[in-house]
Amino acid sequence: PVDPLDDAGVTLRGTDVWWTDAEWGARVAEHPERVSPNVVLRPLVQDTLLPTVAYVAGPGEAAYYAQIAPVYAAFGVPMPAIVPRLSLTLVEPGVRKTLDRYGLGVPDLRGDLTPLWSRLALAGTDIPAAFADARRDADTLAARLDALAMGVGGSLAGASGAMRTAILHAIDRMEAKTVRVERRRHDDIRARLTRARTALWPGGTLQERTLNPLQLVALHGPDVFVRLIDAVPFETDVHHVVDV
Repeated sequence: PVDPLDDAGVTLRGTDVWWTDAEWGARVAEHPERVSPNVVLRPLVQDTLLPTVAYVAGPGEAAYYAQIAPVYAAFGVPMPAIVPRLSLTLVEPGVRKTLDRYGLGVPDLRGDLTPLWSRLALAGTDIPAAFADARRDADTLAARLDALAMGVGGSLAGASGAMRTAILHAIDRMEAKTVRVERRRHDDIRARLTRARTALWPGGTLQERTLNPLQLVALHGPDVFVRLIDAVPFETDVHHVVDV
């Protein structure tokens, strides 16, 4: 590998070895096997030696080819057509049951589950409404006492505001504790959500980036790919969710 030194030559990375452009060109012409393309030139060399009509690429590869298109043009090498590959998420029966049970979609389980767990744990309880009422009552009480204080003397102007702030902070702390205890009563919900997220977003990323196809064969038999071909619409411009 080489790094550009200036307009007149190149140097071998990590050394003091340096050649003029002419010397370097001669060395490459004499011993081309000693030179390898870098990350930008590798696809160019590949498509020069083995001309490619189309390249099936993932999202990252498609973006990369868009960036290096000018390199192809500079060397006069036809760039292959970039075809997005099929992208899908497979939903196992147990995972589908969890999604349907809580009215969720695949994107809902990506990222931190705590807000979702809280919402589901509190569903059907009067906890959110009760604390919302408490905050409204605190505002009403503070307004009444503020009017009373202002009538007594201007020195009390900030007292009711401070009281309101203290009450609201106390309500916030009490709500946080109550929600925490209620969530613990519904650890089964968190367990189901965690299992579903692990299946749908292994390592926090798309299944296709981590799962081995042999897992599908082990779980569903050797004809699983035939069934998937029949089930998956071959539209490559969208991500598909498919039950298996």
